[in-house]
Amino acid sequence: MRLIKSYFFILFLSLSFLGFSQESFKNEAEKIKYSNKLFEEQKFIEAEPLMLSFLSNKNNAEYNFKYGVCVLFKYADKSKAIPYLKKAIKDANVDPRAFFYLGRVFHYNYLFQDALNNYNKFRKLTNAKQAKSLNIDMYVKMCENGQSLMKNLSDIVVIDKKTTALDKFNYSYDLEQIGGRILPTEEFQTKLDKKKNHRPIIHFPAVKDLLFYSSYGENGENGLDIYYRKWLSGGGWSEAKPLPENINSPYDENFPFLNADGTTFYFCSMGHNSMGGYDIFRCNFESTSNDFGPISNLDYKINSTDDDILYIVDRNNENAIFSSKRSSEGGKIDVYNVKVKVLPMQNIIIAGTFKNSIIPDDIGANIKIQDVRTNKLIASYTVGKDSKYNILLPNSGKYKFIVETPKSEKIHAGLVEAPAQKELKALKQEIELIKKNGEEKLIIKDYFDQSPEDEATIIANLLKKMSEPEINIDQFPDSVLNELAINNESESLNEDLDINIEESITFDDSLNLGDNDFNNKKENLIQIKKESIDNIIEQKTLVSNIAKVKTKESLENAEKADEILLTIDNQENDSIKNVQLQLAAEYNLKSKILNEEANYSIALSKRLEEEKTKKEQEIISLSNLNSEEELIAESANNEQLISINKELNNVEHKEKSTLQNIRQQAKLKEEDSEFHLTNAQNLRSDQESLIFQIDKEKEILNNTKKKKIIEQQNLKINELQTKVSELETEIEDGFALYEASELEKKQLALEADKLENIQVSKEYNNLELQDDIDLVVLEEDNTFVKTNLIEKNNPQLESVIVDVVKINNELNVLTNNTDQDSEPTNDESLNISPNVNSESSQNNEILSNNNSPTAVNESINSNSKSITNKDNSEVSVEKNIVNEEIVTEKEQEAIAFVENLPINIPVAEDIEEVPAQTINGVVYDSKSNPKTYKVVALVDDDVAFTQNKYENETNNRIIEINKKNIDKVNDISNQADELELQKLDITSEKGLSKIDKKILKLNKKKAKAQLKMSDDMAFVNENELKHLNSEIASSKKEILEINSESFKIKQAIEFEAAANILSLKADSLREQASNENDKFKKGKLIDEAIQNENTAINYLKKSKKLYAEAVVEDFSDDKLSVAKSLNPNQTKQSVRLENLSQVALEESKQLKEKAIKLKEEGNLIQAKEYENLAQIQKKKSSDYKQKSLDFKEVEMAIVNDIEISKSLEDAEVMTIASSSEFKSYHESEKIVNNLEIENQKLKAKKDGYTTIYNQMNAESEALLQQSKNESDPKLKSQLIKESKALNIEAKKVKSYSDAIVYSMDSINREIKNKEMDQAMVLDMLDSTQKSQIKALSLSGMGDSVLALLPDEIPKEISSEIDSIISDSISSDMIIEELPEEIVEEIQTVSISEADVLSKDFVPPSVIKENIFIRTDQQVYSKENPIPLNPKLPKGLIYKVQVGAFRNPIPQDLFKGFAPISAEKVKDDITRYRVGYFKTLQNANDAKNQVRSLGYKDAFVVALNNGSRIKLSEARTLQVNITDNDKSSNNSNNELITLKNQIANDNSLASVKTIDQINGLFYSVQIGAFSKLLSKDNNLNISPLIVSRYNNLYKYSTGEYSNIQLAAAKKLELINNGLLTDAFIIAYNNGRKISLNQATSINPNRVVEYKNPTIYYINFGTYKNDFPEVLNPGNLELRDYNIKSRARYDGKQFFSKKYNSLSEAQTAINKIPENLLNSKIVKSSRDDFNFNYEYKVVLRDQDETSNQLIENFGENNNLNFVKIEIDGNSRYYSRSRDDYESATTDLNLCKTQGFNDAVILVFKDGVETTLEQTLKSFK
Repeated sequence: MRLIKSYFFILFLSLSFLGFSQESFKNEAEKIKYSNKLFEEQKFIEAEPLMLSFLSNKNNAEYNFKYGVCVLFKYADKSKAIPYLKKAIKDANVDPRAFFYLGRVFHYNYLFQDALNNYNKFRKLTNAKQAKSLNIDMYVKMCENGQSLMKNLSDIVVIDKKTTALDKFNYSYDLEQIGGRILPTEEFQTKLDKKKNHRPIIHFPAVKDLLFYSSYGENGENGLDIYYRKWLSGGGWSEAKPLPENINSPYDENFPFLNADGTTFYFCSMGHNSMGGYDIFRCNFESTSNDFGPISNLDYKINSTDDDILYIVDRNNENAIFSSKRSSEGGKIDVYNVKVKVLPMQNIIIAGTFKNSIIPDDIGANIKIQDVRTNKLIASYTVGKDSKYNILLPNSGKYKFIVETPKSEKIHAGLVEAPAQKELKALKQEIELIKKNGEEKLIIKDYFDQSPEDEATIIANLLKKMSEPEINIDQFPDSVLNELAINNESESLNEDLDINIEESITFDDSLNLGDNDFNNKKENLIQIKKESIDNIIEQKTLVSNIAKVKTKESLENAEKADEILLTIDNQENDSIKNVQLQLAAEYNLKSKILNEEANYSIALSKRLEEEKTKKEQEIISLSNLNSEEELIAESANNEQLISINKELNNVEHKEKSTLQNIRQQAKLKEEDSEFHLTNAQNLRSDQESLIFQIDKEKEILNNTKKKKIIEQQNLKINELQTKVSELETEIEDGFALYEASELEKKQLALEADKLENIQVSKEYNNLELQDDIDLVVLEEDNTFVKTNLIEKNNPQLESVIVDVVKINNELNVLTNNTDQDSEPTNDESLNISPNVNSESSQNNEILSNNNSPTAVNESINSNSKSITNKDNSEVSVEKNIVNEEIVTEKEQEAIAFVENLPINIPVAEDIEEVPAQTINGVVYDSKSNPKTYKVVALVDDDVAFTQNKYENETNNRIIEINKKNIDKVNDISNQADELELQKLDITSEKGLSKIDKKILKLNKKKAKAQLKMSDDMAFVNENELKHLNSEIASSKKEILEINSESFKIKQAIEFEAAANILSLKADSLREQASNENDKFKKGKLIDEAIQNENTAINYLKKSKKLYAEAVVEDFSDDKLSVAKSLNPNQTKQSVRLENLSQVALEESKQLKEKAIKLKEEGNLIQAKEYENLAQIQKKKSSDYKQKSLDFKEVEMAIVNDIEISKSLEDAEVMTIASSSEFKSYHESEKIVNNLEIENQKLKAKKDGYTTIYNQMNAESEALLQQSKNESDPKLKSQLIKESKALNIEAKKVKSYSDAIVYSMDSINREIKNKEMDQAMVLDMLDSTQKSQIKALSLSGMGDSVLALLPDEIPKEISSEIDSIISDSISSDMIIEELPEEIVEEIQTVSISEADVLSKDFVPPSVIKENIFIRTDQQVYSKENPIPLNPKLPKGLIYKVQVGAFRNPIPQDLFKGFAPISAEKVKDDITRYRVGYFKTLQNANDAKNQVRSLGYKDAFVVALNNGSRIKLSEARTLQVNITDNDKSSNNSNNELITLKNQIANDNSLASVKTIDQINGLFYSVQIGAFSKLLSKDNNLNISPLIVSRYNNLYKYSTGEYSNIQLAAAKKLELINNGLLTDAFIIAYNNGRKISLNQATSINPNRVVEYKNPTIYYINFGTYKNDFPEVLNPGNLELRDYNIKSRARYDGKQFFSKKYNSLSEAQTAINKIPENLLNSKIVKSSRDDFNFNYEYKVVLRDQDETSNQLIENFGENNNLNFVKIEIDGNSRYYSRSRDDYESATTDLNLCKTQGFNDAVILVFKDGVETTLEQTLKSFK
């Protein structure tokens, strides 16, 4: 059926053929004769349409053969000819040449053996004459050559590729770097050349010497050969001579080329060992002896099975150009620009089959390949209908195979390790999807030791595909390209060397010249290196002396501490003893810090010594070199000499400093660590896949009873378990390498920081330096101090709290933080014990029974004593106020930092506060923190007998075993509770007594049941308490890292302390129970113990949760928060998360080691628990690491934006701004910024509600805790009631916060949508355009620059005004004049220092000069207070903010500068600012002076007309003011010259210049001329106004106060036929402005720009069959240029684009009737092939929702389609082309209660993710 269809298609084409209609021939016989003549003359392209028409009429062997041959030579895809030729050879009487040409098809497609079979068949069937005419021997030899050449595969770097006509291809050669010309010429043609119409294409060198070309010669016996001619001394070329037989073979040679230095000869040949057509060959050439060396084939990929011709190399032997017909249509050829040096091909071919055991017909899988090493997606393949796939990998290694199928939403991934191959072969593989325990699983089976079926065909197809190279230079890293360049250079130098050695006998002078040049370079480089060594020695001497000083100071402090401790036991006075202990602890800590500093200095000294030694060795190596030739000869495998060679040839070479080298090594280590981490994570994924396979094999084992299968399964399982174990080792090694690299990176970074600190510090300027300090002795001394003094004294000082920050500040030490970028801040220090990080500390021993508070608790409690100390409540308030002021000041500093960035980070202003709520007289507001409440160590009233779920898995299993008894105890308890309630209704003593007996009986039963599981419950609760305590201990280590004092930490401590008390009570009760013989009493005691333990468990769970929340509560990934954290004074959020990851990972290691130790001791249960804890910490570490990477991505994005903004070129600003791409991008950027601001406001609101909720919740919990201590039942009940009521209110507030989160999510989706729009705008631009557009938009200057662009009047405004004027204007129209502006006259007043210091000082209304003085006088006091809210000057000014306080300050607080002003804002904060400055630079200079006086947090603020603005806005305003001044001056000068010229020349027309007219006016432009108009001009229009613009004189007529009058004048000129192109312009005070600005209330408004609207015709989407008329080859719709794209619902067909709706409407009216459902689609996207679609999906809906969804979809144009997946119904909405429309659909679904609705993204019909889509755009 398919064959029949193809012939109908052929018939259609034949009828459509216009070149040869029936009228062209007298009869059919004449047409056949003509066609056969073309065929025999091998004019196959001309014959093809005729043969097609014959084939459509007569489908026989002859026409299949002839049409197949025509197709072979016409189309680029040679395989198209196969079906016709195969059909032809089925006829025994077919022309034998059919076998020959079928062989040619296979030959072209690298199926050499198939080709040989057909060539040999042709040989047998044909005669010798025909065989010779078709060169059968040549083609057979080529096939054999091809089989041999396939063993030497190489790859090429393609710089450029272009397709051109075959007869003009030589014009596509760029000879700038080659020289000479390439011309086809008849000058050297022989008679035979002319007869055969052969015009040789010759490269004429720039210097006439030798000329090579091809010719048939006089007799043509040898076909085309290569000849040469020499240029004669008397002029003209010599006689032609053929090249020797080792070049000219029995077959054709052509296209010769001799390289620039005359040493390498290139030519093309069909002989030698060509693999097909012309191949390119190379050989050495010696011009003196005219000797050609051995030839070599340039191999695959330069050569192919088709013609490869004219290979030309540039002067540097670096780049080459050649042409090839391998992938071009008939009559065309491709010209390639490539690198000369080829790369070894390392491709791996995998041939596989895919099987889907879940949905058997769902086989159209998409397999994406990701390189594990680089994490880059390298290829995507689709499984064929035969379930087969062929994958081409770039080289051996590990790859992640990501598998998706159309009918499954799940994405699977597996790891494949492709082994290195010595030769190209196909590796067999099978991929299968199966279902296991209800989940889809991926199984990848590699049979790499086996060959797949049809291996030769698979390899040939891929070789054909690979042989068609595209531009790929961007895919190679610079390192590879540089290496190619160096290798090429070395090769060419070596070739030169050989020639020079031979010529040196005659030309001695040239070598001497070279030696002198080399020696000069060498001596210069040696001198540079000696200077570098001197610098290193100087640094090493300084660093060594610093190490010596630090060691000495460390020893002195350690001895002082030791001396105190030796005598402290004799001290009886506790107060004195405590003081001495404190002093000893400080000395010991100082000694420890100095000891570490000394160690760093010693390490730096050693590194500097290594650097010195390395450079000395380089000098020795350099000194031993005598010539450049010797350097090249010896540098083959010597990295040092290769480096020296580069340095010698770099005239600007500078030696890298030690600091630069260390930072570079740290960067390399960072790359190593990221690689090891990724590798380990991928191995973990591989291991999980193996574990899944083990489970599957075990399932098979459990379901069989056959002995043989059992043995096989056990064997398989053992093998898989062995692999899992091996992988575990690899994974551990991978993580170990990662940790080692991270540690080395941090060590290097810290060393760099230390060295940089030493270099910039002035501390050591006066240090007396001693040479030759023995570092070994110094290191031994340092170790002695640490071991024998510091560590010895540590145990005695563990409990003493020392202020570390204070000590560091005293010692002026760069804090040894894990974040090397961080600097010590001025925050209040956190008191911690000096042994917090000590590994020997026993306080944090995991699973210990020690319930005493840890050092963290003590530390935090020490800072929060004021909360619980009623006597010092007043002090507490003051402390809180101070903290609030510090926070406020810090926040202002952070905002100032963000505003000072060179990019525009949106910052929300006037954020609305969440209203406070008052409940029962208590106010809950958004500023106050929750109050810490006391947790009572009493059993909860409603505590359960068991937990719903235990953290320890062993506990859950034990509870399951005891489930029957537990249910019994719970049942008895319920019965007893019911009886207790009955007692409330009974009044008689007899009745009460009866019930009491029943209760007693039940309690005895309960006791009996409890005793049965007493030991188990004791074990469970003890285990659970230990487990929770362990997790809490780990969390505390993280708390130390974040250095926080939040409410959550304090409350966590409260719960933990109460839990510890309850746990001790439980231990006591169990001990009593063990001594009790009465079973009832014993059961009761055990019951009490269990209640205490369960309450303790609940408390510990709350404590754990609070600690965990406290660790991460300060992290925020919004753009503003991340930007703030980039401040060098802060630690970046990504670094803080990385530190937390390290803490958790270290904890995991310790737990793992403990587990191993316990396992060795035989304690398997405890070992398992430790393994579980280790896994929890490892997971936590991984989560922190991932978050860190996520934050780092945002941080790097901002840093990249900053870098991009720096690249903005001022000269190009106007050009960039005028582009439509910028306007579209910038419009989206403004929307994103507004959305970011909206999000900030919502976040502040959400945080406010959350704060109120936390306060209410804390108060509710506090009331509940109070109720436990209350003995009065009524009061207790009242407290519980209040707690519950408050809890309900708290939940309401929480719901407000949750609702805001939903709004924020919606805004985030909008932001992503706009970012996608921006990405699409930039997608088609080059990198420079992208960066410049982004830079201008990010700089904050976009709006201002756009406002400066000249605008023409929009057409729609012009036409609208014309129509209004023609309809409504009348002669008596009342013109309303605009009011004149009142201009305040400003007098320039000089302000003296005395004026500023006087108490009556008032700033002028406009700042003409900077007002700021430094003074020792006391300017402000109680009598002369700082002016509050003075009237601020007009215009743009800058001030320096020196402080912000909530409470009043002493008026003489600020000293040393004036004038100061105070500004009180709405939140009761008063800001203090100094000075009035005209420019930002002036303000920054003053800020630095203020900081030098001790006001370290001073920063610059900008104000415009009294209101604060961002510094980025201020910069823009400043630029515009400056530019306007400049342009105004230039314009004024031009106009003055123009006025003088007109005044002095009576022949010129009388005009006004625009500067003579004040204010705003409209005029009608009548023309722009290169010369001034004369009086007798042809226009005859007056009055005239003139301006000068771009060297043109622009004339207009009339001064009109409004646009209507100007429009009337324009209409008059047009109607009178005077000027048909007149238009309206506007001026304001002598400056041309746009009409939009002129008619706008706000002349500085932003003009909105929109993408152009484009129209397409959508012919519909078809799942399988589609109308034949839509076939791209169908001529009926040729004018529509039909294209298609893959969509989720099938293949969509669409037309070319139309620029207007009317064009599209005209086109759609002409389409055939069977396409009447086609629609016009409006789009703002120029490229409809940019194929992303978005759908809303409603997941897992039940049948009852079916009708509801369908109705909803129809009513809202969503058109839901129901799809069954794994038995669940899903509804997919109609496709949208943009994310914004899909977001609208999603919000619509959400409002209808479909809260599980999500947006799915599809690329080319395949589901992807929004994040991936956005990344691909970027």
